[in-house]
This record gives sequence, structure tokens and C-alpha cells, in this order.
Amino acid sequence: MPCEQDKKDARRSASALDDAGHSPAAGRRERLLKSSPVVLLCLLVGLAYAFSNPRPNEFFTQTFVIARAMLEGRIGVDEPRPWLELVPGIDEHYSVFPLGAVLCMLPLAILARFGLFAGFPTRIVAMTLAFAIALLAVLIARRYEMTKPRRLILFAFFMFGNWMWCNLAFNGAWQYALGFAVLGQLGALYFLLWRDKPFVAGICYAIAFGNRLELLVLTPLFVWLVLHVASRKASDQAIRIRALTSFFAIPAALLALTMTYNHARFGTVWDTGHGRIPYVADQPGYQAGLLNLNTVPINARVMLFTPWRRVERFPFFVPNAFGDSILWASPFLLLSFRRGARDVRLKRAAWIAILIVTFILWTHGNPGGYQFSYRYAMDLLPWFYLVLLESGGVRQSLPWKIAEVALLCVSLAINAFAVYFFYWTQHA
Repeated sequence: MPCEQDKKDARRSASALDDAGHSPAAGRRERLLKSSPVVLLCLLVGLAYAFSNPRPNEFFTQTFVIARAMLEGRIGVDEPRPWLELVPGIDEHYSVFPLGAVLCMLPLAILARFGLFAGFPTRIVAMTLAFAIALLAVLIARRYEMTKPRRLILFAFFMFGNWMWCNLAFNGAWQYALGFAVLGQLGALYFLLWRDKPFVAGICYAIAFGNRLELLVLTPLFVWLVLHVASRKASDQAIRIRALTSFFAIPAALLALTMTYNHARFGTVWDTGHGRIPYVADQPGYQAGLLNLNTVPINARVMLFTPWRRVERFPFFVPNAFGDSILWASPFLLLSFRRGARDVRLKRAAWIAILIVTFILWTHGNPGGYQFSYRYAMDLLPWFYLVLLESGGVRQSLPWKIAEVALLCVSLAINAFAVYFFYWTQHA
């Protein structure tokens, strides 16, 4: 006769078999099945980015070059390589990119050192970066209560309906730095606001400003976000201080290392080397310094109002190769001005981030080099995405829904044409 304990164990086992949802193994399989379509979607996005450019650029790899030099115990190279913007410093020629951008290439440099590839793996980097950005975009969108079609619309805008697609497909160090900035900001928002992991969010923020130093202006905003999240759990001051310490531990360390890196290259913690690029010093926009208010009008005009240039034959209007309006590149952005929000304070914070970073971008000496639309505005995309998600969950009338689909289709067509024009024709 079985004992009472054996009967209980048998009933427990039968219950577990009858209710597969309570089985840990079944739960893992269910989560895997649910995540598989998301992973597949993001992988397809990564492949689309990797093969958008039929002639992947393998020349502008200055951050990779310096990362390989670091493995040899150096922070520069002997030869100038002017096409890579390697400028003379104290002992060698150095990249003008910040330390964080170089550190992001260290894993690739290590793999290259072990002989896994000879040159720079352009398609692998583009695919991996696009995959990671897409995955975070999906994870953030799933935190909002809205229909799947609307989530898909916003995701399609974020990955293919704006200037990030065409610019990241250029595959240069400048574009990769902007891509890492987008990835870092998305990660900081996701792990801070929805996963409550301030330390991981801080690492992501370090990746963001480590590649684009102007994003340091968002530090006060992230302080507010950390405190805002911490206040949800408790009003204890110690918890808030702990959250701030966790978030800023890695960013503070990277900032200190960056200043040390600058001093080792150029003898001062404030010199990033941009002013040492020969052709930069000759440009009118930089006469008053790398960042100055004199350039605000021209950058504002290019970013907001400059249309495409007219040509004599079809399609009659084509992108400028050195900057034009982000609204021409992505009319879907007009939906950012919709009223309503799930969390009004968070939407306001996103708009504050957009305005602050935009102003800093306008103080650059010029709109940037070879590009589609206004490549620096990739810094703004995570915040535009947050604004659209916040208002996207609000109930919309039928005309708004029609406008949303129409603007998405137009934006996708514009950016697909830009990719074709820049990389599949000889007219850019």
C-alpha cells in the first residue's frame, strides 16, 4: 500500500501534467515560442540593414583602428591617415572619436586579433547593431497597451521610416557612433523605466554618451528619471541615493577615463581633437569654436526646412547629399504633435530631451558631412519613439488612423528611395 506522502506526490505530479502552464519547463518553452517571432523579426531587420548597401564601406574604420592599437598598448598610430581624421597629438596620430566609441570596437579588435576575420566585418556590425536596436524597440513597445498593428506601425517607422536606415547603411565610424548612441539611449530607457535595473541602464547611458558626447546634456534628465522610478517603490531617501549611485557608477567612470584619454593624447582633458582636423579649422562655421551660437540659424534651417534638390528628369526631386529637413525625410514625425499620453510627465521629459539635444546639435559648426537628411538627429530618435508610443496608446478617431497609415507609407517610400538613390545608383 502506498504511503500518504506517495499519494500526495502522485497528485502533485498529475496536477503539474494536467496544467502545463505551471510546469517550469513548459513555461520556458512557452516563453521561447512567444519570443521566437520577435527574434526572427529583428533578425530580418538586421539583415535588411546589412545588405541595404551593395558596396559596404570598409574604409572609414578609425575607431576599429585605434581599438586594435590599444591591444598593442598604444592609443594612436604612427601614420596620419587623413581620410580617417587621425590627427597629430603628443606622440602619435589619434582618432578624434571619444573613448567610448573606441571601446565599443574592442570586442571586434579582439576577434580580429585571433584571426576570425581579416578586414573590418562591415555587414556583421551593421546587422548586429540594427538587430539590437530593433529588439529594444520591440521590448519597449510591448510595454504599452495598444493594438499589434499600431505597435507594428511605430516599429516600422522607427527602423525604416526615418533617416537612420540610410545613414547607418553607410557603414562609417561616424554612423556607427550614432547607431550606438541610439542603442544606448533605448537601453537606458528600457532598463530604467520598465525593468528597474539602474546599473544596467547606466551602462547603456555610458554607451550612448561614450559615442556622442553631446548626450551628456541629458544627465539632469536621467537624474530625474532615476528618482522618478525610485519613488514608485518607496519614499526612502536611501533607496533614491542607491539608485542614483547604481545608475551613474559606470558613466562617471567612463567620463573620468575619457578625460584621462584626452589628456594622454592632447595634453588637456577638454581637447577631443576635432579642432585639429585640417579642413575643419578652415570652415566658416568653426571660426568661433567647435560649438557656437553663430551656426544655429543654418543648422536649424537645414534640419527643419531645407527641401530636396530639384533635377530635370524623373523623379525630379532627390535628396541633398549634405543635409536636408528631417520632416521631408520622415513626415510620420508630424504625429509626434498628437495630444494625449499615458504618462504626461514622461512625454514631457521626452520633449525636453528632444529640445535640449536639438539645440546642442544646432551649435555644431555645420550640419555634418555626406549624409541623408540630418544624420546628427539620430540622437533624437529614441525620444521621438517614446513620444509616439506615449500618445499612440490613446484612442484615435478613424481620420487619425488613416493619416497614421498614410504617413507611414510615405515615410517608408521616401527612405527606401533614399537607400536606393545613395547606394544603388551613381547619382548621389
